[in-house]
Amino acid sequence: MELKDYRINPMDFAIACVQSSSDKITVEEKLRVYKKAYEEATKFADQIQKELN
Repeated sequence: MELKDYRINPMDFAIACVQSSSDKITVEEKLRVYKKAYEEATKFADQIQKELN
């Protein structure tokens, strides 16, 4: 996989994950989904940035 071909905005990704989650989960669970998605997307974005440098 060529990381330089990818772009990701961690905040937008995390929001999309929450929006696509079940309506039946609690707000607390949605916050957990947001936090985990943001953390993972940030790691991925950092990998991309390192490859570009």
